Amino acid sequence: MKLIIIVLSSLLLSNELTTCQVTKVIDGDSFKCGKYTVRLAGVDAPEYNHKYGSKSSYALRKLIDGKTVELDIIKKGYFKRSIAYVYLGEINVNEYLLMNGHVKCYRESSHKYLAEYDKIERLAKLTKIGVWN
Repeated sequence: MKLIIIVLSSLLLSNELTTCQVTKVIDGDSFKCGKYTVRLAGVDAPEYNHKYGSKSSYALRKLIDGKTVELDIIKKGYFKRSIAYVYLGEINVNEYLLMNGHVKCYRESSHKYLAEYDKIERLAKLTKIGVWN
């Protein structure tokens, strides 16, 4: 009985991994990919009509639009979006955008890369790139 509970618990706690082709970039931290509407986990982009918002959207579009990405979906968020870490080959898209100043670290909820993303954001601030320019 204990074994069944442990197995079920690990299945419920595991992330969903899938690949899909990006069909539309919505803004700097959201896009459509197959049957999923995806929100990048752990980062936050300026809204399109705010300072740097259109540049942030362009950066994501240039990087992933029309390409096949891997989603590490950690949960469902507001608007039924899949909150995910996104990979384009070996590139962690979330981290890449953060490193290049296109997004900020999202601190409203805890996530497994919070400490790492915080350090990356501080480096982007120091170099005054992207939203930090």
